Amino acid sequence: MKYIIIITVLISIALFGFLGIKWIRVLTASNYDQMLEALYRKTVPFIYPSREDQIKNLRPYVLLDTRSPEEYAISSLPNAIWVGYPDMDKKVLETLSKDQAILVYCSVGYRSERIGEQLLEMGFTDVHNLYGGIFEWINKGYTVCNSEGRWVDSVHGYSPPWGRWIESDIKVVY
Repeated sequence: MKYIIIITVLISIALFGFLGIKWIRVLTASNYDQMLEALYRKTVPFIYPSREDQIKNLRPYVLLDTRSPEEYAISSLPNAIWVGYPDMDKKVLETLSKDQAILVYCSVGYRSERIGEQLLEMGFTDVHNLYGGIFEWINKGYTVCNSEGRWVDSVHGYSPPWGRWIESDIKVVY
């Protein structure tokens, strides 16, 4: 019995050391907003899909998709440009003005927050992160398209543990 307790304590310490408190909170969150609260650093201002006034009244902006090419090929926000993560497509960035309004997104907003930080460090002045990413976009009833611009009824769920946050009837693929 004593060995079981010792092993349990050692495994717990190893998990906390490896993952950190932040990731433990992310992985054990009971709802989407709680998970996002644990995940975000809040270093890039948010645009909230639940607030249509923010989506409609934001000055003309460029949508940058920071997910993998495979994710982007299956589903993206309309008119989004793929830039990737963790390294951005420099050719896309060369076409943008430093004062251009930019909205970055990924599956839930973590990768896009990192890209948003990079853009701000590079001197871009009007960068926003889509709160909750494409998952929140879909959960709020907005549509998505594939990389060819055709409307689709599926979304890339990144992985099953992350895809569980998609609450829509849309087909989730991996």
